[in-house]
Amino acid sequence: YVQRAADLESVFAREISSLSGTIASNVELTLEPLCAGVAIEEIYGYAAKRDGKRFTIALPDLFGGDSRKAVIRFSNTAQTRAAVKATLRFKHARTGAAHSVTSILAYDITGNTAQVDGAVNRDVMAKVEQAETAKSIREAMVAYEKGHAEEARKMIATQKATTQQRASKYGYDKDARVLDLEASAEKLDDAIQAAPAATSDEGKAMRKASKAAAGAMSKQ
Repeated sequence: YVQRAADLESVFAREISSLSGTIASNVELTLEPLCAGVAIEEIYGYAAKRDGKRFTIALPDLFGGDSRKAVIRFSNTAQTRAAVKATLRFKHARTGAAHSVTSILAYDITGNTAQVDGAVNRDVMAKVEQAETAKSIREAMVAYEKGHAEEARKMIATQKATTQQRASKYGYDKDARVLDLEASAEKLDDAIQAAPAATSDEGKAMRKASKAAAGAMSKQ
């Protein structure tokens, strides 16, 4: 309720400010396989704390309208169905009250290739490509730092080819994120090819910029 029309603008500004401010802190995502044979193999872009089969990822604070992406690679030897429990814990930024939300991530296992291909989520796959490309960039920069420029270029080229092959197969080859990945791979390959020794100022600057881009890419 606004008592005077003249106050409407300031009230509206306060409400917008509160919506865009921090709404959750101490954010953690815990993943725990619930079926025998299911294992978490890799978590892209985030450091994770392991306790047996359970993994906990510390996430940045959340703002109004904000979102976070976590791409996780699983393996399993289960025969029919697999499930993972995901629990998001956080504190309300204003009151400090603790909250948690739990969801069960489940999927069926089948040998029907057509059924699997038809169920592919293109948006999720584009995010997988971002995460795997970011990982390849970081690994390529490690090789470059050691003086193995050609090996670094090969890593980038292999990842680019893999991305293009999967994107074409599952129909997300025109996705803007995938096109950006391909452009980034080409740009990085050119930079590695043209850059001097990794220990030079130019080489250090390229490594720093590439690692920063990989970090951002894996969390988009």
